[in-house]
Amino acid sequence: RGELQSITDNNQSSAEKSTASSVGASGVIYVNKAGLYTETDDGKMKWVAEASLGDSADYLGEKKEADRTDGQKRTFFHVKLNGKAYWVQDYSYEPDTVSAFISGQDVILYKSESLAAMTDEYIPQYTIIAVYKDSLEKTDNKFIKIAAYSPELISSWVVKEKYIKRDAVETDRTSVEAMILAQVGMESKNDTIRTELFQNAIEIGSPYSDTIAALQSLSEIIMQEEIFMKDITSEKIHEKVTAAEDLNLFSIPDIHSARTVGILKAGTTATASRKYLKKDESSESEEEWLYVQSKQKKGWVQASLIKKQQ
Repeated sequence: RGELQSITDNNQSSAEKSTASSVGASGVIYVNKAGLYTETDDGKMKWVAEASLGDSADYLGEKKEADRTDGQKRTFFHVKLNGKAYWVQDYSYEPDTVSAFISGQDVILYKSESLAAMTDEYIPQYTIIAVYKDSLEKTDNKFIKIAAYSPELISSWVVKEKYIKRDAVETDRTSVEAMILAQVGMESKNDTIRTELFQNAIEIGSPYSDTIAALQSLSEIIMQEEIFMKDITSEKIHEKVTAAEDLNLFSIPDIHSARTVGILKAGTTATASRKYLKKDESSESEEEWLYVQSKQKKGWVQASLIKKQQ
């Protein structure tokens, strides 16, 4: 899990300085179903409840490392949520922040407020993030400082005190409230709950209602794709491959029903982690598919269009 990935030492020391002046400030929980913990008599953190995406919790002024009851050492913030004191892991919460979401497509992360400080990673569109209040107030600044959590990232799923361009962030309260509901709906596996969440999101009446309706349709397609993948058997592999030409990356290994989820440029090196042999019942032939990944680009490709490295 991404929560197991450590934040860099620089990010940790910078974050610790900022939290010293954030006592009593509200902050955003930007991970759905983030664990809420209480401390046992022997100093271990015991899971007792879950927070919802977008919950606002007051920072009580203490941040420390502690063992969970499963023996895993983590860093926790002491917070107050819905009138109760809890501990929450730092990968999911940041003091003195407000909710927002990524409105631009494939928004590049920057290490600082410099146009030359871009990284090679991006945050997917509509991801719910936390925006630092002090950065939000600097309206003349081209950049805005964020915290986030995204399994789509490579170096670490956890983002602390990184920057993105301000025009790629939506902070309007009504729009953010609607998108939070939509993103929770995207995660739900229960048909009834998912439908209700999207309906609630649309009824809020934000400027993103049409976008949210499109996300609802996408969520149903993704559910069908997950069913498709459960019904097939693929082999785990580890091979270096190169795209022989510009290739579409597909959501599932079926050219007729798959979505295009990216493009792998000719000459790009990738790692193939799964292999699937699709049988043609009419001709009894087999078509080989590979699941490949190059940085944040990933998806299924036909093996005939890929060069395997020796």
